[in-house]
Amino acid sequence: MKKPRKEVISWLTNVENAKNQFRQLEEKVSSSGSGLFKRLQLERSVDNFTTEVMELNDQSKFPRGLTLNRNETFTLLTKRLVGETIQRKKNVILDCLIDGEDSVIGVYGMGGVGKTALLKHIYNQLIDHRINVSWVTVSQDFSTCKLQHDIAKTLNLDISEVDDEMHRAARLARSLKRRKDFILILDDVWEHICVKRVGIPVGENGCKLVLTTRSLTVCRMMQCQNQIKVEPLSGEEAWILFMKTLGNETFFSLQIEEIAWSLVEECAGLPLGIIMLAISMRGVDDIHEWQNALEEIKGAEYWNGNMEFYEIYECDGLKRLFTPAQLSHLQSLETLEVCDCDELVEIIGETPDHDQANPQEATTTVISFPPKLRHLDLDGLPELKSFCSCSLKISNSLEEINIEDCWMLLRITLLWEEPYPPPSLKSIKVDESWWDWSLVAWKHPETKAILQPFVKSYKETLFDSDTLFDNNIIPSHLDMSCRSPVAENNWPMCERGSGWMRYQRRSQSLRVSVGLDKDFFYQNR
Repeated sequence: MKKPRKEVISWLTNVENAKNQFRQLEEKVSSSGSGLFKRLQLERSVDNFTTEVMELNDQSKFPRGLTLNRNETFTLLTKRLVGETIQRKKNVILDCLIDGEDSVIGVYGMGGVGKTALLKHIYNQLIDHRINVSWVTVSQDFSTCKLQHDIAKTLNLDISEVDDEMHRAARLARSLKRRKDFILILDDVWEHICVKRVGIPVGENGCKLVLTTRSLTVCRMMQCQNQIKVEPLSGEEAWILFMKTLGNETFFSLQIEEIAWSLVEECAGLPLGIIMLAISMRGVDDIHEWQNALEEIKGAEYWNGNMEFYEIYECDGLKRLFTPAQLSHLQSLETLEVCDCDELVEIIGETPDHDQANPQEATTTVISFPPKLRHLDLDGLPELKSFCSCSLKISNSLEEINIEDCWMLLRITLLWEEPYPPPSLKSIKVDESWWDWSLVAWKHPETKAILQPFVKSYKETLFDSDTLFDNNIIPSHLDMSCRSPVAENNWPMCERGSGWMRYQRRSQSLRVSVGLDKDFFYQNR
């Protein structure tokens, strides 16, 4: 099941040629007759052939072994990690993998914060320790079949002729169990993966799983015993990374250095954005070009109709996420994740001033949610009382609703094309240990009964093995670090607090990931 070295393949080819040559000599000897000249010719041929065979015999030692070692073929290219914090995180993960008992480790954080870079360093160090490890990139186009084949390739296991998913999983599991203390790294995981369905025997014979994801919810659903958040760089660490990438031989005037600091601050400590910014500014000594770069980043339009992914975390002062008017900007939205916002009371709602001026509007208005929305995740929202003060019509694209730690949510004003739910709907996952589904009041009296067959507890979805769950380096999302208070006239519902938001859009026109204060974000909505 291992791949032979090139010199081994070459040697085996030469041996095969020698066998053929021997057969030819044998035929010539048997048919040579008694002629002296022919016998002398054959004698020289046999002597030469004997010398070649002795040389082949000497070449058969192969001190480096017959097969390739993973550290020779799969070592990943890396750049030096900057900052003491990321070094500490690396050591923590290595300790968990080498000496710890945790079998599933989740590494999460914003896109561009350095999760993949961190895991590349860890991968290479595991190789140095001669530990069996494989790396598979999952990404958004995940499917169980594709992941099974990708894992099999790293194991030199051929499952291309196995059509049945269950049999592929059995083959994978058997192969992984043979590898003692095997570690599998899954990079860029976007949704829950049923490891049993794929064929990953986590916890058996020392098998461990490490995953990187942008979502804490994914870590929780994957039952990660250790959830490690990768934080953005500090201001000083960001500047060091910028200067090292730009080139140590670069010298600034005081005016350019001031602009450069401002540019780095706009990257909000995200290494990917800092690196790409530094690369784009290499060799630039004209102050006007530096000023233009800063103006382009600050003047970029961040709120447009191309947003596909929106995630907001830990914005404690946020009361309501969107106003009804803002929904018109979300025509391409497919995934909405709202997590750990302790004061959020409503997903969609008007400002308090608007509600007071129009008291009857909320009870009679029906608005439509984004037409392409597929995934809705609500997690860690202890004050959330309703989705929307008015009726909210859901599109037929919705596939999944996840609700966890939202124990105050007792009123859901969602409307479907009655009497049927969306044809695309697969599941409504709820945490029944904290939230009683039966107590929820719906806008339409028949809605609860219609949706009941789709409701699953998190325990079911976690333990049921049958549950389905280049050149262009810049990702198509932006990460927005919410770092400063919001002016009341800009966003009255968000009175204080900090957190972070990010979104993904189809447009690739903006080339740098940047961090923004919330008041700047909403001024430019």
